[in-house]
Amino acid sequence: MPDRPTALELLEAVRGFLETEVAKGAADPRLRFRALVAANALSIAARELVLDQTSSAAEARILRELLGEAPSGAPPAEEARALASELCRRIRGGQAPREAAAAVRRIVEGKLATASPRYLTGKSRGCSRKVWTSRKSCMRFFSMRMVCVPSPISTKRL
Repeated sequence: MPDRPTALELLEAVRGFLETEVAKGAADPRLRFRALVAANALSIAARELVLDQTSSAAEARILRELLGEAPSGAPPAEEARALASELCRRIRGGQAPREAAAAVRRIVEGKLATASPRYLTGKSRGCSRKVWTSRKSCMRFFSMRMVCVPSPISTKRL
């Protein structure tokens, strides 16, 4: 029988405490802000607990299919990093596979589902799905995220 509370339940309890008790009762605006930031970090950690292993496996599968690689037998996170590095090498060399933008979009959407699901619905301030409408912007994001491109990336909206 599993022990209670679970790690997920503990994270949710502390997040709820920070949002309802600390942030709402804080007279100091800085303390309120910090409590909300901590609560958001706990929400991300909770989503990662649930999604992380499956998202690494999904990312590795997407990249294997894109690059035509066989499974390496390494843990999913390691395999995904190695395949992402190979994709970055190909992007830098101007040899990105044709379907790279669509594959990268699926990977980024999976990561956003964990980090900030509101970005996917367009309900987050400062985010627009228009950013992902072009292949170029998607490839820029992936290259920047994987530290493939040494030059600064424009943050201008497309």
